[in-house]
Amino acid sequence: MPINGRPLLEYWVKPLSEAGIGPILINLHYYADIVQEWVQNSEFADNVMTVYEEELLGTGGTPLRNQDFVNDEPVMLIHADNLSLVNLEEFIQTHMTRPLNTEITMMTFTTLTPETCGIVEVDAHGVVQAFHEKVSDPPGNLANAAVYIVEPQVINFLAGLNKTVIDFSTEVLPHYLCRIYTYHNDFYHRDIGSLKSLLDAQIEFPGQVFISQHNDPWEKICKKNIDSSRKVLLSLADQFEAKVIDVDDECLHLLPKEYCLKEKKLILNVKKSDLDLKKILQHLQEQGSIREGIILYFSKVSPGFSSKKIFEEHGVKSLAMCACT
Repeated sequence: MPINGRPLLEYWVKPLSEAGIGPILINLHYYADIVQEWVQNSEFADNVMTVYEEELLGTGGTPLRNQDFVNDEPVMLIHADNLSLVNLEEFIQTHMTRPLNTEITMMTFTTLTPETCGIVEVDAHGVVQAFHEKVSDPPGNLANAAVYIVEPQVINFLAGLNKTVIDFSTEVLPHYLCRIYTYHNDFYHRDIGSLKSLLDAQIEFPGQVFISQHNDPWEKICKKNIDSSRKVLLSLADQFEAKVIDVDDECLHLLPKEYCLKEKKLILNVKKSDLDLKKILQHLQEQGSIREGIILYFSKVSPGFSSKKIFEEHGVKSLAMCACT
């Protein structure tokens, strides 16, 4: 499933590999040949193994079937249809320092649609006390992210169920109630489980940004109450070390000359796509700017908008980031 031109799976495999986590086991079923081809041609091939299930064994049945891979060690269990930005090193450290008698650490996130998620209740120590799996009126918005670190005894519990097809959420988690610690992901997490969530992810998530345990660009730019398109704009500015200037009809004369010199990079946040872009670019050129140092950013565009046309006519780079509405 592509997110900004990259497979959703890559947004997991890359940061896991960069954090030194591995080997990684990917369970194959649907479009197995496509996933296998991507793994073999990727830079992560040496860190990734695959298994194939002709009939799916469930989210608990797969780790049981691959008990030899787990090898009596803690294992990170990831439902890979989630798009997530997370500090993996911090997640692991949280598990290593979890309270006594807890055997699972569950990643949680704050959801805007609690009725579509598994909602959890935790005590003052962050230990899960109750589950509410996709109910119409859940008591809160703290959701299970379906990413866990589990101890070997959890895999032994799976074996004790004496069955091959096991659902981790409904058959395992309830058994471990009051023995599940939580790690809250307050960066970014989205379940890509519908067309709407896939479209939302394209808008929210810049494909150039990857979490790394040592280099986390979102640490600098993620702030509360900033809309998703603004996050993308700020991440671009951070990536290109560029100055961001909001542009509309009234503010052309306010573009400071100091940011239009040859050695500077500039991102113009064009608030309306029907502005006279030729006039804007001419104004910048008169101040000594070079067009190669300018990126035009559109958070909203009109019907018939073409960034390719802007590039051809004006010789600048442009990026369109348009909400579905």
